[in-house]
Amino acid sequence: FQAKCVQCHGEDGSGHTVTGKTLGAFDLRSDAVQKKTDAEFYQQISHGKGNMPAFGKALSDAQINDLIAYVREFAKKQKPKKKSH
Repeated sequence: FQAKCVQCHGEDGSGHTVTGKTLGAFDLRSDAVQKKTDAEFYQQISHGKGNMPAFGKALSDAQINDLIAYVREFAKKQKPKKKSH
């Protein structure tokens, strides 16, 4: 994650970096991203999509799978949303 993703998605996965904002990087913590299947993540990381480059030649299958697991952790780190009354 540090080597390939932080520049756009940020340390926290929010996409709130200069490059991320310019390219429209997705917030990896969001429900929309977290609802993607592992296969969808794998495809996007391996082949790229939109402004995201393909990393299939730079990363092994195991590294891509580890990256998917790492991205899944962002949802677990989210603070529970307070209910408004």
